[in-house]
Amino acid sequence: MNRPGSLRLAATDRNRRKRYDKHRRGTEARSWYKTARWRRMRAAQLNCEPLCTFCLKGGRTTAANVCDHVQPHRGDENLFFDASNLQSLCKACHDGAKQRIERAGAARSREFVPNRPEKPQG
Repeated sequence: MNRPGSLRLAATDRNRRKRYDKHRRGTEARSWYKTARWRRMRAAQLNCEPLCTFCLKGGRTTAANVCDHVQPHRGDENLFFDASNLQSLCKACHDGAKQRIERAGAARSREFVPNRPEKPQG
């Protein structure tokens, strides 16, 4: 089928994204976010720290709605379910500042985690 160049590129781009999404979503680690254990841990984290950690450090008060892994788990189940590796962030900080930090490789540093009381294990 002869398509104009822009349509051909769009179809190629769509196929590439489908393959990427299938690979990304197909990992076992992605399914851990759907477990009751994760939901309990997430709820406990957001209940224990209801405000965004990054915003607080910047002098702002913002409700947290994302439970984030301080150190990316990269498929490590123990790290994924480690309650001491969680922090509460607002969506803007999670999708912005945290992603920049991870791309820069600074996420291995625990400098963004304030001292906090022990959290209940989920």
